[in-house]
Amino acid sequence: MNSDVFFYNFLNRYDIVLDDNYNKIKEKYYYDKIDIINKNRTENRTENRTENRTENRTDYNIYFKLFDKYKHLSNNINFIYYIIILYYLDDNKLLNYIRFLNCKLNNFNLIKKENLINFSILREYKKIELIKYLKILIDYHTDILLFFIISIQNYL
Repeated sequence: MNSDVFFYNFLNRYDIVLDDNYNKIKEKYYYDKIDIINKNRTENRTENRTENRTENRTDYNIYFKLFDKYKHLSNNINFIYYIIILYYLDDNKLLNYIRFLNCKLNNFNLIKKENLINFSILREYKKIELIKYLKILIDYHTDILLFFIISIQNYL
């Protein structure tokens, strides 16, 4: 399924109303992407702009870090949709999705069982901790990243 279609289906299915966070996430994502491409961050930024960047980083940084290892694939995979979806996904749905993902990763032998955290421990995690755990899984191998993309589209 196309990422665009998946994203809009997700919004419709869960009646998500995009708020100001959506615009901030997109702005930060594309702003940082341009900075990375240009690789010429200047030292002469205004204090105000630096403060805004720092403020935005604290709210969304964990989501942006999720796909850091795979920045080279950003022309092929539109990570922004998955970042936004994970941001708007409530804790319970995320927990259940990770439980589903763990099960499938184990069943298909994509990751060693000792690298998976038991659900009884995961259910005590807060959303940020779940996102960090998801990053560990995704960073394990490119196959898991691709499996994540396919499985989240099928699960949600």
